[in-house]
Amino acid sequence: LTDDGYLYTMIASDNPHGYMVYKSAMTEIGVPLDELAAFCVEEIRIRNVLNFFTETYARSILRERQDKKVRFEIDSEGVKVSSLFRTIEDSREHLMLADYSVSQTSLEQVFNIKAAEAEAANRGNTD
Repeated sequence: LTDDGYLYTMIASDNPHGYMVYKSAMTEIGVPLDELAAFCVEEIRIRNVLNFFTETYARSILRERQDKKVRFEIDSEGVKVSSLFRTIEDSREHLMLADYSVSQTSLEQVFNIKAAEAEAANRGNTD
């Protein structure tokens, strides 16, 4: 389906998104076709969204993925919120987005990011 083995690599015991398909595939019954098809469609859609953000905003960072939801951080330098909103809206149908939101980083989020970076740096110094 993707010509590059992307879906194949997703179906693995150590991949949180493909684990259930992997687990079903290892049984005598195997994976029901409708479950495999749904998995493939969802992963291809997510991949398209990931590619869109990395190609459109080179300095974007995937901060979180939960099931069908993703959260990106996009460097605000030179990017207006209105422009970001327009770009996503123009691609909404192609990306098959049911809904989305655009917001600026809160002070709490900045604090949490900096605290996590400091903690990671401290762990690196104590190893």
